[in-house]
Amino acid sequence: MSQGHPHTLTTRDGARIAAHTFAPAAAPRASVVIGPAMGVAAFYYHPLAAHLATAGFAVTTFDYRGVGGSLEGPLRRHPATLTDWVRQDYPAAIAHARRHAPAAPVYLLGHSLGAQVPGLFPEVDGIAGLLGLATGSGYWRTIRPSVRRRFPLLAYAVGPVSMALAGYFPGRKIGIFDDVPAGAMRQWLRWCRHPRYCAGVEPGADAAFARARFPVHYVSFTDDEFMTVEGTEAMLDCYTAAPRRHTRIAPADWGAKRIGHLGVFRKDMAPHWPRIARLIDDLPALGAAPTPTENSP
Repeated sequence: MSQGHPHTLTTRDGARIAAHTFAPAAAPRASVVIGPAMGVAAFYYHPLAAHLATAGFAVTTFDYRGVGGSLEGPLRRHPATLTDWVRQDYPAAIAHARRHAPAAPVYLLGHSLGAQVPGLFPEVDGIAGLLGLATGSGYWRTIRPSVRRRFPLLAYAVGPVSMALAGYFPGRKIGIFDDVPAGAMRQWLRWCRHPRYCAGVEPGADAAFARARFPVHYVSFTDDEFMTVEGTEAMLDCYTAAPRRHTRIAPADWGAKRIGHLGVFRKDMAPHWPRIARLIDDLPALGAAPTPTENSP
């Protein structure tokens, strides 16, 4: 199984971000760019990326600036924001995928944040579709009650105090996310406070989402400790002009005991990864009209 080829991408604003390309044995039938979740380093997605390469996809993984392999220098006072991730880093990975396999359509496989933000890209031409796994709005009143109860403490006490002291969000010590640049975390908390999440905070967001006309399929899991049906559908509905679908899956549907917010990428879920490949293949056939929540594929 492919271990991936490590390399460095240069964004339009001159930043350097770490990436890996997983190439299939023959000419790729499509390219896939995996968009990471908040505070999740790209290496977590490498086993799935390697599997997709064996299925004939050329796969690009990357770390947002200030995270994982893209951290250069100390994290303290690192200037990265979500705007940098959305307008510079993610598009740089997509541009690389196009250059690497110019004849192949480019699909996005977004995890959580990675499936929320493509609607905010400065350009969406050339994106053939988006498969979102374990994603939805981060608005705090729509997330799971167990997490929702702790959000005010994170947003108004633990988060601001820890960032003031450390100069970044020390997610590893707190036990939520990995370590994240303070600017990115503050921006994300602003999104989480708004009922419309990023679409209600970022200037021009509604017009940006309306430009996204590629098919969008969100797959949510009933035991996701963060995302609810309400939150998933609220985020999906931001893609107002896109053909879109939401499929709801219980772990038992896939013969698993637990999937949760991160579990679909675990190595022990590998027997079910051919389902993900099929979901990517099915994106072009997604109908032009929104469809209701469906059962497991």
